[in-house]
Amino acid sequence: MKKKSDLTVYDIARLAGVSTATVSRVLNQNSGVNPQTVRKVNEVLTQNNFKPRWKAGGSKIIGMIPPDFDGTLAEPFCSQVVSAVYDSLRKHGYSLSLLSQNMQKNNTFGRNTFGRNHQLSGIIILSTPNNYAFCEKMLACSDEFPCVVIGKLTNDIPDRTSGFNHILANDYAAGYQLATLIARHNHRRIMIVTPYQGDVGHLHRMEGITEALKNSGISSSELSFREFRENLRQNGEQLAADLACDTHKPDAIIFTQGSICSGFVMGCQSMKLRIPDDFSVVTFADNNEFAFTNPPITTMNSPNEKLGERAVKALMAQLNQEHFRESGLIQHVFHNRHSIRTQ
Repeated sequence: MKKKSDLTVYDIARLAGVSTATVSRVLNQNSGVNPQTVRKVNEVLTQNNFKPRWKAGGSKIIGMIPPDFDGTLAEPFCSQVVSAVYDSLRKHGYSLSLLSQNMQKNNTFGRNTFGRNHQLSGIIILSTPNNYAFCEKMLACSDEFPCVVIGKLTNDIPDRTSGFNHILANDYAAGYQLATLIARHNHRRIMIVTPYQGDVGHLHRMEGITEALKNSGISSSELSFREFRENLRQNGEQLAADLACDTHKPDAIIFTQGSICSGFVMGCQSMKLRIPDDFSVVTFADNNEFAFTNPPITTMNSPNEKLGERAVKALMAQLNQEHFRESGLIQHVFHNRHSIRTQ
């Protein structure tokens, strides 16, 4: 038996003998509901002391805060997520307003005040290292203002369900799967190449990779690591030049970020290195560019469009005061191509 405080819109609809949509319209005082039905629903609400977590806004505008670095919307990850959010919101009759991340520094930002000041019904935030604390704050008050965060916030490995207001790509599982594939092809000397790990998503990929290699019996002495903080494509090209002169090349290279791998493939062509003859290569990717490289590269593609679509579903569930029935944890898409040498 549920406590009255735990009752949901679904419970109220069942007790009143009406649909959840009708309960939502009554809660938001929308027109078009029979007066007798309104009285019946209100009686059930009163008897059960039901108090909605918020009243849905009437602006039909959803705010979205993308990362604040230059050219953010030109990056495949951000552009694909934003595009998916925009298309999904249109299907629900909502429009999208892109907001500056600098707004989080305003003391009045957040909660219902934010919604009133900017005439928003809800907000979707793309997490980045410099706004993790802000995202945590918004999630903590999502019972006062509808909010969904896309992306990791902590080092904890996510569970299988995540939350109704937190949508994640399962980077740990993807890293584990990619590294297990390399190990099964009997590669022993493995290099892991990653950008600066201030981003929790890349950290989770690394944890999945290293755990899989450990479980496959590969010792730490057989692993090497390279980390780049900037100029990722150029550093990828330079890595190919460095390995061309290395007499102890790795058997395989795992890239946790596509731009570095893209530069590396170009560098290999310049240095007359052959993939997978000289070394096997696998990478994470945000688009399908590696399907057209020479050779095509085995990838674990980030589910960018699904992240955006799922975030909108989660936000609509909050606005309609419904249960979010889908997992917030989304799996990457594996593409097995021709960049792994069998030995």
